[in-house]
Amino acid sequence: MKLLRLALLSLLLALVFAVGFGGARPAFAATNFTVTASCTPGTPNELWVNITDITAGGTYTVNAAPQGGAPLTVTVTYIGFPAGGFLFSGADGTYTITVTRTSAPNESEQFSTTCPVPVPPTPVDRGPFIPSGFVLSTIICDVAVYDAPGGQPVPNSAITSGQTWFVNPEPVADAAEVWWTEIFTAGALNGYVPTECVS
Repeated sequence: MKLLRLALLSLLLALVFAVGFGGARPAFAATNFTVTASCTPGTPNELWVNITDITAGGTYTVNAAPQGGAPLTVTVTYIGFPAGGFLFSGADGTYTITVTRTSAPNESEQFSTTCPVPVPPTPVDRGPFIPSGFVLSTIICDVAVYDAPGGQPVPNSAITSGQTWFVNPEPVADAAEVWWTEIFTAGALNGYVPTECVS
């Protein structure tokens, strides 16, 4: 009998250290069952409650009650199930876990466990969208890109004949009545090229 107790204690300690991080809780042992809980991070988080029946043949009711504003899980209560794994999907926060052996001999264990609330991914800045109404056009000459109609060339910015760019189909005239076409540069500001260079 002493050897059986030592073996069960060793198994219990192994379970405690095997559970790992992320909301894991150590095993608790009632007289007739042991229970562990662990979280598997994801979208949604999965809270697993695992019951090992020491005196085979037990049935269990397992409940995960949210605390402090945590959301309800997809399944809140399992009633009258044999020992095994119980999944509470969508567990983001702290939950009171209650395990009750519903067959003789009746016993209960209650504890709290926390599943980390997932951090949403950082949005990727994809830059500005192509302005509404702009059309894809071919450039027909090598030319500098200007900061405004009739303005100054933007340093190190030029487009070449044969390239295609999204452009505003409505050209604008500068003070000297030279026509300019706005091009979409995918940056903070659009540039301008002489309309004669856009087909």
